[in-house]
Amino acid sequence: MTTTETVKTELGLRERKRATTRATLERIAIELALEQGYERATVEAICAASMVSRRTFFNYFGTKESAFIGPPTPDPDERATDAFVHRGSDNIVTDLARGNSRVVGSHDGQDARQRGSLRRDRLAPVRRRWTVQ
Repeated sequence: MTTTETVKTELGLRERKRATTRATLERIAIELALEQGYERATVEAICAASMVSRRTFFNYFGTKESAFIGPPTPDPDERATDAFVHRGSDNIVTDLARGNSRVVGSHDGQDARQRGSLRRDRLAPVRRRWTVQ
């Protein structure tokens, strides 16, 4: 194995660990809010249930709220903006949806199946709670 391959492997592992920690914090935040209510799902409670420090929590999220809403959608690149402005159809809603799906589609290098799975996993506890009542 070359040095370049080693570095790529190490960076890949680091990024996977970061993604796992982020997903765990988000999942636990939602679970605590569903079980105890949003106000009682404090940063301290989320950290305790996730077994991380407050500092680690704030390395991933700026606020408690951001743990619930997930990562921000990236801004469109220049090519996507140009396509929207100059080559759009007569239906602005369709153009916005198409442009947004491209931007979100490129987010964090995830493919469509991973993003769909993440959305389903994120919404599953909410759906269960509302269908039971």
